[in-house]
Amino acid sequence: MFSAELHESGDIVIMVSESTMRSPLRRPVLFGLLGFFILVPESPAVELHFRASGGFIRSRFGDIDQARRDWSASWEAAVAKLPGWGFEQTGRLRQSGCASFGGELSAKFGGRWAVGFGLGLWYSDFVDLDAPLYVQKPDAKVEYMSPTKVAAYPVYLFGEYAFPVAKTWEVYVRGGMGFLQAKYVHREKFRDLKDADPGVSLSNLASAAGGVLLAGAGVRYPVGADLGLFVEAGYVMAMVSPFEGDLGAGTTGRLYYYQEYDAALDLWQTKLRLQAEEPAGFTYRAVRKAQVDLSGLSLRAGLTMKF
Repeated sequence: MFSAELHESGDIVIMVSESTMRSPLRRPVLFGLLGFFILVPESPAVELHFRASGGFIRSRFGDIDQARRDWSASWEAAVAKLPGWGFEQTGRLRQSGCASFGGELSAKFGGRWAVGFGLGLWYSDFVDLDAPLYVQKPDAKVEYMSPTKVAAYPVYLFGEYAFPVAKTWEVYVRGGMGFLQAKYVHREKFRDLKDADPGVSLSNLASAAGGVLLAGAGVRYPVGADLGLFVEAGYVMAMVSPFEGDLGAGTTGRLYYYQEYDAALDLWQTKLRLQAEEPAGFTYRAVRKAQVDLSGLSLRAGLTMKF
């Protein structure tokens, strides 16, 4: 995405890849960042502010949730057809959002208006909610797991307007736009409870880029001459697709969402899989490029510092 080199003259040269510049939302954001660093330091009436935050986004993981539930249901149906076998499901197969962490640098003009840029990490780890299922075979008990992780790295520009509501309290509204790079990791594991190490029956690692829109409102309260605390509620809009990943042997695949018919179990199972080509045939339906929807209500809080 980005790379930087130190030139012999002492200048730092920032290079942007061709794929980054082709994205419709990346170009204005990158030029906005360039303008921020060129124009803001030249203005004597500007206050620079930095803020660090942590929070939660109630993202919707519809495709992932459905695939994980169908994975569990297919195992339950398979075990039901085998006399003397048992099935046990623990925990829950659903994730309701992701943690968010970020930092922002902004320039405040005239005490009310501010513009800036932010970097972040949005992370959802389904591992502690992977709800392992257990299959009791006649001679062994086997644990099956389906851990999944989603991580996104947003870069965005924003504008903000603030107004006082008390002697020290300040309310603000803001909006922004940017782009993000997302990674999707999914594995299916199994382990005989007599063994220590699990085996891996499936591994999907894919990445994608997309746009992001942000809006929110919050309150700030000073706790010192140059320090303050804030709480903010808002909404994030970010749908990421298509995902691509390495299939090995120099082959790149695309992550597809589809339902596959299992004749032995007489059921349709939702799957997210890296495939070299789009699945086709009478045993497949609802085939499309997989999407990861990070959109949702957000809540974050943190610390602000004035330079």
